Amino acid sequence: MSNRRRRIAIGVAAVALLQIAAIALYLRVEDDRGAKETFRFEKLRGDVLAPNILLERPDGTRVSLHAIGGNLRLVHFWATWCPPCVEELPGLLATSDELAGDGLTLIAVSMDENWDVIRSFFAGDVPRNIYRAVHREAYKKFDVATLPDSYLVPSNGRLRARYGGARDWRSHGAKEHLRNALR
Repeated sequence: MSNRRRRIAIGVAAVALLQIAAIALYLRVEDDRGAKETFRFEKLRGDVLAPNILLERPDGTRVSLHAIGGNLRLVHFWATWCPPCVEELPGLLATSDELAGDGLTLIAVSMDENWDVIRSFFAGDVPRNIYRAVHREAYKKFDVATLPDSYLVPSNGRLRARYGGARDWRSHGAKEHLRNALR
């Protein structure tokens, strides 16, 4: 093999090795990003008391938000007519059930007009943590702009975090975030 051909072969091999190394590095960085996935949220100052809205249970009894206990409350505004809400809700209910023993209380506030619509949505079996806002203006007190919208309220009653828009509440990042908030 001539000198020129040998240099070309070495050059091609070097370029191929560099490409393989670049691809390996790219894949490693992407794996690290996935492993360190964080759960997006808006951290609130923690000096504002959660509005004490009036809620209704499926049986018609009423309760104020502040009267609902729990080490950590997740106040979630949603509606049956909201496609992102409908997609998100099963994961939120499952995760809240999973973390209930750790002190998480889900308060899923439906913005629907009446219980008939909500009962129909759940085929008659409304989960225990579903409430309806007695006053339609309840969402305004929380500055809800779009549905779904959720707020984290620790036992001191002050707003700690806001989760605007739909989330994957079953994700590792969501569960890790909520577990850290429970500590």
